[in-house]
Amino acid sequence: MKNKLFLMISVIMVCSLCACGQQKTETMTNTENSSTEQVVASEDNSEPATAEDNNMEQTETKEQNQLQDVKPSYKEFRDVLDEINTDIQPGTTGNGLISVKVAAHLLDWGVGTSMTTDEIKKETVSWLSDKGNSDQVEFSNKLAAVYDAYQKLLGSDAKELLEQAGCDDAAYPWGDAPVETIEAIVEVVQLPDEPSMDDSSSSTEIFENKDNWPDVEELVNQRGDETTVYLLADGRYMDRINAVYIYDGKDTWTDESGVEWNKTVK
Repeated sequence: MKNKLFLMISVIMVCSLCACGQQKTETMTNTENSSTEQVVASEDNSEPATAEDNNMEQTETKEQNQLQDVKPSYKEFRDVLDEINTDIQPGTTGNGLISVKVAAHLLDWGVGTSMTTDEIKKETVSWLSDKGNSDQVEFSNKLAAVYDAYQKLLGSDAKELLEQAGCDDAAYPWGDAPVETIEAIVEVVQLPDEPSMDDSSSSTEIFENKDNWPDVEELVNQRGDETTVYLLADGRYMDRINAVYIYDGKDTWTDESGVEWNKTVK
């Protein structure tokens, strides 16, 4: 009897141990599966972020390469234009002396640059193309103030003007002849016309773009030639090779050769 009772107790204990072992195994398996799922999910979530980071790095690298591709002479030229656009404020106190200082910088650049006049014209058009018509008109007025100071610095009073403006670092003298590189800028920008003594009392027509002419337009002629033109401060259009176009205010641009151009149909 005792032997039977002992045998039954042993069987019950063995069954209990097996059940516990199976439950522990299932728990460990579930834990491992859960951990695996979390790792996979984590890897899945990290992939888009990694791809986005790579795209950002590629974009930054591309922008850096573009900056490196810009010629130093072109960057210097744009800095000169930016200085005129930023520092000159027509009609404000002290603008006259500031114009002398900026004109001195312009002369230093003009006599020392390695850019050709054609390159200067093209780069001026490119610089202006980033601006609207009102900004171009404003820049034309600013350049007019600097151009007036530039002409004075080519005269006999240059040294006195430089001293008044505090331009101790100017590469004076520059001579008394017009500087071609500077004249190339003026040729593109077109300074505002000054009324003469005869018509000073009459009204002067100023282009204000009341009809909202496009600042930039892609054109095509009947031969299929295509070009992009930019609105200048005086109401004319110019392309990147300095060809001038006259707009009729409707749908036709006429170049200097009399060829008619129309808006490109996309």
